[in-house]
Amino acid sequence: MSFLGEIKRRKVFQVAVVYAVVAWVLVQIIDVVNDPLSLPPWFDTVAILLLLLGFPLAMILTWAFDITPAGVVRTPASDLVTEPDVPVNAPHQPIQSPEQVSPSPPAGSEELPHRMLRNSVAVLPLENLSPNPDDAYFAAGIHEEILNYLTKIKDLSVIARTSVKKYANTDKTIAEIAGELGVGTVMEGSVRYAGERVRVTAQLIDAVTEDHLWSEIYERGLADVFAIQADIAAKIAEALEAELSVVEKASIEALPSTSSSEAHALYLRSQALFGQDDTALAVTVPPSIRASIKSNLDQAIEFDPEFATLYALKALISAASRIYDPIKDKDWLKQSAELDESVRVNADKALTLNANLGLPHLAMALNHQFNWRGAQARGAYERALELRPNDSNVLGWYATLKWFTEEFDDAIHLAEKAVALDPGNAYTYAFLALILHAAGDYRASADTFEKFSTLHPGSSLPYLLRGRPDLALGNEAHALEGLRLADQLIPDEAAPAIHIEIAYAYGRLGQREDAKKVINKVEAMIGDRFVDPIVQVWANLAIGDHGQALQWLKQSVEKPEYRQEVFVRTFIKENAWSDPVLDQPEFVALRDRLRFRE
Repeated sequence: MSFLGEIKRRKVFQVAVVYAVVAWVLVQIIDVVNDPLSLPPWFDTVAILLLLLGFPLAMILTWAFDITPAGVVRTPASDLVTEPDVPVNAPHQPIQSPEQVSPSPPAGSEELPHRMLRNSVAVLPLENLSPNPDDAYFAAGIHEEILNYLTKIKDLSVIARTSVKKYANTDKTIAEIAGELGVGTVMEGSVRYAGERVRVTAQLIDAVTEDHLWSEIYERGLADVFAIQADIAAKIAEALEAELSVVEKASIEALPSTSSSEAHALYLRSQALFGQDDTALAVTVPPSIRASIKSNLDQAIEFDPEFATLYALKALISAASRIYDPIKDKDWLKQSAELDESVRVNADKALTLNANLGLPHLAMALNHQFNWRGAQARGAYERALELRPNDSNVLGWYATLKWFTEEFDDAIHLAEKAVALDPGNAYTYAFLALILHAAGDYRASADTFEKFSTLHPGSSLPYLLRGRPDLALGNEAHALEGLRLADQLIPDEAAPAIHIEIAYAYGRLGQREDAKKVINKVEAMIGDRFVDPIVQVWANLAIGDHGQALQWLKQSVEKPEYRQEVFVRTFIKENAWSDPVLDQPEFVALRDRLRFRE
């Protein structure tokens, strides 16, 4: 923190002004009472000298101490507080997992824990007090929206929803929660929704003293919910003395409001469905859930076609569908073009209605990246990050673009900041681990995949992907152990590319028969589903057909319009499984043409 910023933090300016005003008033009083009280001639001079001498003493005491509801305490030193913004070009530092974070000190402690972020807040899931249990989506949707507002404020560090959702109905204390998440403040509250009325309570609590920094009870009509959400975000920013830029202020004030109670209910249902997943793309939920979200959004638009955020969410769904949803082989070119157009049209519509939304830019960035349009993706990510600087999804996905373009230092720092803001989200660790592996830091990659598996033990991905750095480190036994576990855990409806990577990994580890079994199962399962030619490269390498693998690689290079699996293209380009076949000259020449270009 700069010296000027430190002076502001310790309220030196405020005390100086107050002291000057009080001193001036005292001098005026002395002048008035001097004659009636027959004070000696030297009294005025002594009084003024004492006031002048008292000024530096007051400044010293102001610098050293704070007056709080808990009494007079020593002001914590700024070097105990980590700045929230990670400079893109800063040296790489290892991250800490949630398990490694020291717990908060007990209430009344004079100093914040070392890892607590400046101006940091965790917004806990709001308790649902609605009389109808089916209205739980309402509290979940409002919680999501409060976080959406807060992510727009760069001077705050806001823990993402995926890292706070486990604290719903928790018995843990505020200090324990804050210690695990590395924050200085925690907001908790409740929502009661009945008919056309909504009651929202919210309180912001200091993690060290457990004092209430701010609290409010809102009891209003349904149409005022957006104003309530925006006011809560603004009050949190004010309580934490966060500085808002002109863009941030305009973004918060541009409420995503609707006068339609039906549109609002469908919107909140959509937000709650998005909330089942760990990313803004809802990538880990079945395609049927994405279809339900889209249906809700379409219905909501019928009730209110001017509700901008609905179009932003539709754009995100279309971007996710292009890369994750099954498409028939004969329909690939047509449907991929339609989804590309859907992202563009819905994002443009959202921005026409509300130019300060960040989600449409994220949707466009992802779609450009999935279509290998690097320059456009970069510009859209930058704009999304400007509007949503605390959004771990924007940070994490932007990190993948930097990874694709081999800007590894930038990619690592973006991914690490995403982890810091969302330490309970397994997929932020997945992005970071993949990037560390691509950068050649195999030990750090393996350790980060371990964190992924700890947070998401039921997923096949961490056990499969951990095999890459294991193989590079010479630990084939551990790689095979994880691979067999991944094979057991992977659901049948998972994307063909994941099944084929398991087959390919079996081939790399000398388990050719296991590889053939997986490939036969996938062929029987996918029917006429489109499979990116790049995936066929892995399939043929798995069974030792190097000539056919080379032909599929040529097709992948020469027919970019058939590109769906953008991650697999990057994996093969960088030879993620250290395959000596891919290092043969004829393969290397084609792999170089898979490079992500601007």
